[in-house]
Amino acid sequence: MLLLALVVTPFARAQDAPPTGAVFGFVTDASGNPLAGATITVADLADVAAVAGDDGSFGLTLPAGDHVLLANTPALTSDGFLVSVPADDTAFVSIAATNAAPPPPEQPTPTPIPEPTVTPVPPTVTPVRPSPTATSIPTASLSGNVKNPDGSQPIGGTTVLVLDLPGYQASTGNGGAYVVAGLPLGRHVVIASDLLGAVSDRYQVPLSGDATLNISLQRFPGGNPTLFVGHVLSGSNRSAVAGATVWRFGGAGITTSSADGRFQLVDASRGSPDPNSSQLGRAPDAVTFVAVKDDQWGMLRPDPNNPGRLENVLDQQSTPPPAPHATPFRDGMSVTDRGEQYFTAKWRNSNNARLDGIEIHIKRADGSDDFNNGNGFGNCVGDCGGGRPNGFVIKLPRNQNVTLEAWDEIADKPWKSTHSDPLAWDEAQVVRLP
Repeated sequence: MLLLALVVTPFARAQDAPPTGAVFGFVTDASGNPLAGATITVADLADVAAVAGDDGSFGLTLPAGDHVLLANTPALTSDGFLVSVPADDTAFVSIAATNAAPPPPEQPTPTPIPEPTVTPVPPTVTPVRPSPTATSIPTASLSGNVKNPDGSQPIGGTTVLVLDLPGYQASTGNGGAYVVAGLPLGRHVVIASDLLGAVSDRYQVPLSGDATLNISLQRFPGGNPTLFVGHVLSGSNRSAVAGATVWRFGGAGITTSSADGRFQLVDASRGSPDPNSSQLGRAPDAVTFVAVKDDQWGMLRPDPNNPGRLENVLDQQSTPPPAPHATPFRDGMSVTDRGEQYFTAKWRNSNNARLDGIEIHIKRADGSDDFNNGNGFGNCVGDCGGGRPNGFVIKLPRNQNVTLEAWDEIADKPWKSTHSDPLAWDEAQVVRLP
């Protein structure tokens, strides 16, 4: 049972009443631990407050529009958190209380003063802020089955994730069945992924009661990796956002937007359902991008038949979905077996001559060696006219620890033994799927 301050009721109102919506969220400390009993106030509404439950969750019913939320405990306080409450719908937020609460003011030493002449005055009524009362809000369950493209059962560990509330997820059981219980009512975005990187399309679910959603994973597509070129924009004024982290859900690439908000995402998937295959494939037909900057994030699902200009708008404020883990490449680095992992790199065309003949020497723990000059980008999607980089992607072996070394294919020697200058590539990294 989620314990919350106000009942989030189904969105029914009199025809002439102002529109309202709901806010559901969590309050945590800097380490992500729930802050049970935290008080959530609304800066512009003095008579509205909530108390977080044992899991840090809270709910509020508010007039539709923009509001600033504040979370406080006796020891911690949060910054103001701007939330846009949709009419007849629910906004989902995550608030971190990371600032030390100010100490109580020191009491001054009383100084005796002469008693004044008492003049009767009418009493002043001081409004009393209401005490938040913890009550339950309506929740529902989302259940169904996940299937492979051919209708077969997915592999173990396939996850169904609620993207707008990443704490809500479930793993499939027998026959691909899953249940996500205790979801607050409202509109949710759901996606599924298995441990090999197969992903579903993105589903929007308006949850008003227990519901069923059957999910199909997409096929592993053949072909070379895809290069996605797009832009990250602010949700408040659609200005360019620099330094945002961008990835494709289920994809093998992760990048950062440049000063003009532009991103160039090297993206690949495996090209075979065989867990031991190192065959690469392009991105699936239906993709979902995630971009994150500080406490702002956004999702983008382009039309696979007409993607147009890729613009990922940071219009969400809450905990974002899990990102792939990227480790910068170091010549001679060891890579521990941790599931699906890829080596990716890109570089400007002006550096082609400086990287002529480069490949990656993969030394396996069993003593065998692979020399791989990567797979170039098979196609470009998005704003590809503003300069397209070169690069490659390599699918690393599963179930083995490996060592990666830059190699000079022409001289058949380690790259560092034939080149004194640093490697002239950008964002060379080992990427592990979450």
